[in-house]
Amino acid sequence: MSQACPLCGSGSIAVVGLLKRTDLSRIWIRNLGIDPTKWIAKPTIEYQHCRNCDVRYFDDELAGPEEMYRKLDHFPWYYMDDKPEFDVARRDLDGAEHILEVGAGDGAFGRLVSGSAAYVGLELNSSAASQATTSGLDVRRESLIDHVSSGHDSYDAVVAFQVMEHVPDVGRFIRDCLRCLRPGGRLITSVPSHDGFVGLQLNSILDLPPHHLTQWSDKCLSEVAFQFDLRLVSLEHEEMTPNQHANYLRQRLLDRVGLRRSDQHPVRASRTFNAIDQVMTKIGGAQRRFRHPALPRGFGHSVTVCYEKRLSA
Repeated sequence: MSQACPLCGSGSIAVVGLLKRTDLSRIWIRNLGIDPTKWIAKPTIEYQHCRNCDVRYFDDELAGPEEMYRKLDHFPWYYMDDKPEFDVARRDLDGAEHILEVGAGDGAFGRLVSGSAAYVGLELNSSAASQATTSGLDVRRESLIDHVSSGHDSYDAVVAFQVMEHVPDVGRFIRDCLRCLRPGGRLITSVPSHDGFVGLQLNSILDLPPHHLTQWSDKCLSEVAFQFDLRLVSLEHEEMTPNQHANYLRQRLLDRVGLRRSDQHPVRASRTFNAIDQVMTKIGGAQRRFRHPALPRGFGHSVTVCYEKRLSA
């Protein structure tokens, strides 16, 4: 049964595609060496789109457990110390003295700002939280709901990098972030951009359940300001990084042979596709090294958005 929109609550939704648990498991095992089958509750998964706010989403019950994040934590690229959105956020913090980070990871952003502001981080991954506290940061293994309930409502800024796409009830998550802010405070968040190359890429497995539950377009991110009575301060796409070039070129080659990503077909897991994909990946890598093809600007993995809580709130 379809779920009402987790962002705006609308029932004006469409099931735009269906995913199979067996296909998701196959590509996780093939690409990450991890079997996610036990984390995917349904054999068939509805891929849904809200006509009201433009978010794409999957059922809440597909959220991955802490065990999944512990396994992903072993990859050195999972928690990165240097992200383009950190630079954007530091600019938009605009002199904030009290900062809350939701989903602090191992404290990479906290280490950047803790010398100039009072910083508190929340992180449910026990391993990542332990790394952050070892480095001297005030990172608590505490949920946002519990933090709000404790009366913390006067932060100058709340930041959440690569978090909202993991959250089941993302509408409540945003409301709870706003409850932590003083009037005039800022909510800064980054998410994978569905308008960037991630949204055009077949088998973008970490942008699908059980890892991600929502997908965000610029239209959707702008709609957040309207839905929650916020002022949209900025919306900025990151540039494509060198390690993303080959993935982009690989998908361009797949597009040319009719293997384009669509809402109806975001995943292809057959052996035939895998063989074609391996060839295109090699060609894409060679193109990047030897031909240096032009790449679109502002087409990178993530988009960072800054909202301001109105003074009258």
